[in-house]
Order: sequence, then C-alpha cells, then structure tokens
Amino acid sequence: MKNYKKLYEELRQAIDGGYALATHEDVLEIIRKRTHWVGLTSNELNDIFDSFKTWNSFQITDAYFAIEAKLKEKNNG
Repeated sequence: MKNYKKLYEELRQAIDGGYALATHEDVLEIIRKRTHWVGLTSNELNDIFDSFKTWNSFQITDAYFAIEAKLKEKNNG
C-alpha cells in the first residue's frame, strides 16, 4: 500500500512552493477517498483457485501471489 502520509507531505511542499494547482483540502480529499480497501468477492477467489485445477501441482505461495496480484489490480496498486 502506498504511503499516503509521505505523498501528502510531498504534495504539500509542492503546493507551498507554487508547483501545484491543488489546495491542501484537495489533497486531503483525494487521500480520504483512496484509503477505502477493496477486497475480493467469493467468485473472484473461486476463479483464482479454479485456475489451479489445470496445474500439475502448486504451492501455497502460488495462491498467495495470485490473490495478492488480484488485490493490487482492484486497488490500483
């Protein structure tokens, strides 16, 4: 997950230096909206695990990385 505190500070410095057109309030609103977590649905999890049925073998780490990739995709990460 991105470090929004650091992002806010960098944007605040840019705003204070005259390099950005947004206000502090704009940045805070963006951060507030982006902190909402989007999880996986049961169907998405089933799709991930169904894809393993065609593999000869897989390890738990394969499942972990598949789930992680899907969560990053859904959360713009």
